[in-house]
Amino acid sequence: MALLVKSLGHFYLMKKLDEASRSSSPSRIAIHVILWLLVLQLIFDLSGLYYSLRSLVESEEYLIDEAFLLIPFFVLLFYTNSQFLIPRFLSKKSWWKYLIGILLSFAIIVCLNLSIFTWLESLGFRFLIEKDEFWDAAVMMNILVVFASTSVGVTKMAWTNSEQKKLAEEKQKEVERKFLMNQFNPHFLFNTLNAIYALSTEEGAEKTTEAVLRLSEIMRLSVHNSGKYRIPLKEELDFIKHYIDLQTLRLGEDYPIHFGIHGDPGHREISPLMFIPLVENAFKYGVSLRDPKLISIEISIQEVLIHFHGVNEINQAENIPSYGLGIDNLRSRLELEYKDDYSLSAKEEENRYVVELKILDTIR
Repeated sequence: MALLVKSLGHFYLMKKLDEASRSSSPSRIAIHVILWLLVLQLIFDLSGLYYSLRSLVESEEYLIDEAFLLIPFFVLLFYTNSQFLIPRFLSKKSWWKYLIGILLSFAIIVCLNLSIFTWLESLGFRFLIEKDEFWDAAVMMNILVVFASTSVGVTKMAWTNSEQKKLAEEKQKEVERKFLMNQFNPHFLFNTLNAIYALSTEEGAEKTTEAVLRLSEIMRLSVHNSGKYRIPLKEELDFIKHYIDLQTLRLGEDYPIHFGIHGDPGHREISPLMFIPLVENAFKYGVSLRDPKLISIEISIQEVLIHFHGVNEINQAENIPSYGLGIDNLRSRLELEYKDDYSLSAKEEENRYVVELKILDTIR
């Protein structure tokens, strides 16, 4: 019963380490130290450890408390699990890698405990318990450490994800506000577009009719997806297609524009408006009516990756500001919403601007 109470107390104090990990660095270290002292006092009685160490140093009995072998290793196992294995594998849903990692860590720690115990015995040191009892204690304590550190790591991961999601949603709303800036009430605009569409149909203005349809669809998707954290990938691709169709109407069918989608979007989802800034940049900086050059945009949907590849000639004739600000803003959104699950490169190659955005498809 006493062991159960100690174990529950140990588990509770380990969970408190999670709260400490959210504090600023100096206070976090101090809180970790204090909580570890409480854990050790609850399980081993620090005063007893002090006298045991003193006796070992001052006498010639060579009697060691087994706690001195257990403590360093279960602290190591705790932080290996909560600070490395869970963020590296469990947070990315690599279940098998995490399971192998934690089992391997557990086995190494327990074997090291037993090996050092055996080695010290061979040197003439004695312990308060026998080797079999030490083995049982090492296994049980480290199992408790795995459960406690997993609880801490998962709680911290959930809290971090929640905070990142809030930041991403706030950033998304800010982007959408800017994207829809200076627009009137959507219903008013839709009604106006319908009126223009009816008029252009009556007059037989085919290009105007088509342009109004494309613009109407772009606005519909923008309003429909406003405020959403994730949208179907297919809708994002439709949005890009309508935008490119509208540009084709503006520039003419003979203007060299290539747009390709490879793979099936299926039921995959993505944060909205991730690719459109890159598409807009390609037309903003790459279009020249005097010397038309190819604008190429390809999106490849692979098993675990969504790959955007855009190429356009740099229009030297026009005095247009650089790409920098738009790319920086997009990078900020990607960092908030995808963190380590993306790569973005934008560079000049022989008077061409090449942009690549790769997003790991972790939400399926």
